[in-house]
Amino acid sequence: MTRIQKWNSAGLLALALVVGGMTLGCGQELKQENEKLKADIAAMSQENSKLSEENTSLKTESGNLSNQVSQLQAQAEALNKQISDMKAKKTAPRR
Repeated sequence: MTRIQKWNSAGLLALALVVGGMTLGCGQELKQENEKLKADIAAMSQENSKLSEENTSLKTESGNLSNQVSQLQAQAEALNKQISDMKAKKTAPRR
């Protein structure tokens, strides 16, 4: 092997070590980021489940309140009719 070939071989080996070291460092960072993202996904999935349950509960409550409103409106209409009937009786001419 000539001197130039030895330098080329040494240079290529050094370059390979540098690139390999950078790749390993990046790989570790990617693993850490991947673990963090997995934890974030788990937390968001749990929050999504809680929000879905809350949404279902609120829909049920909304339906119940709508029923109450309908019942109260029916009662108000009945009372208004009674008031109208009483006024009509009061103002009706007596014989």
